[in-house]
Amino acid sequence: MSKFILVITVCSFLDSSCMPPMEVPIPYNSWADCVDSALLKSQEVLKKWPRKDIEKHRLATKFMCYPVRET
Repeated sequence: MSKFILVITVCSFLDSSCMPPMEVPIPYNSWADCVDSALLKSQEVLKKWPRKDIEKHRLATKFMCYPVRET
């Protein structure tokens, strides 16, 4: 059975640039659990940025849940 690792990236949708990706070091037991967490953690990440920067650079998050094999 695969588990999933969440990777979140903050990107500017104004100039298509992205910050280095952040890996969440918790393996999730399912795709659905990973996606649920991605939505919540994306909010947490963006709340750390000043709103003026979010507006100025049109910041948003992108995320992916990558399968990892258990050993």
